[in-house]
Amino acid sequence: TGHSSFGDCDDRPGHSIRIDCSLSVPFFQAMRAQGAASFSQMAAFAGPWPVNFSGSGPATRAQGTYVSGDFFSTLGVSMFLGRALGPTDDTPGAPAAIVLDYGYWRRAFASDPTVVGRAVRLNDTSAMIVGVTDPQFTNFTPGKFQDFYMPVSLVTHVRSEWWGNGERLFDPGAFWVVVIGRLQQGVSLAQAQATANTIFRNETIRGAKPLFTEADKPTINLQYVREGLGGATAQVAPMLY
Repeated sequence: TGHSSFGDCDDRPGHSIRIDCSLSVPFFQAMRAQGAASFSQMAAFAGPWPVNFSGSGPATRAQGTYVSGDFFSTLGVSMFLGRALGPTDDTPGAPAAIVLDYGYWRRAFASDPTVVGRAVRLNDTSAMIVGVTDPQFTNFTPGKFQDFYMPVSLVTHVRSEWWGNGERLFDPGAFWVVVIGRLQQGVSLAQAQATANTIFRNETIRGAKPLFTEADKPTINLQYVREGLGGATAQVAPMLY
């Protein structure tokens, strides 16, 4: 299995071990499907990664973040132009769509109001710009910035040069996305913790690709966003319970 939190969960003063908050896409999908009694919304993200980006002049290196189709709706982020990525965009085989960060849209596209619908290339993959984020949303994890957002499912075509040929979308052992969620009204963190642990044990012990045994007693620990992600999340964290 691989672990890669991309600086979202960093070392903390007073902690003797490194905090790792990466999980697999299949586990995220299982949580979303089976955890509805505890979580009203769930989303996943990972990155950013450097990508060869062309479509606004000569090709340049841009930072792209993978997000699930419910990322923007879970965070309550609106668009300045166009629309947000949705679940239909985050489906294998769907037409590749991306959302530009507002700052990148201003820098790389000179604030062009007609940018929605424009075709660009990410490495060797064609994609269409469908939206530009609200200028008040600049990042989720403090200290990390990206130029654009792309669906998690696009990882089968737009890959990091450091990954090799490893499977990222369907492999239960590929831990690389951060999972976030909103608690259902009236559900405590302890109740949600119990739900998450039950699903985690089922998936990692009795799933399609067992990673642990019963004797290992695998577990995960839920944390509030303001505590789990590095830095201060004052503008975004209060939305997440």
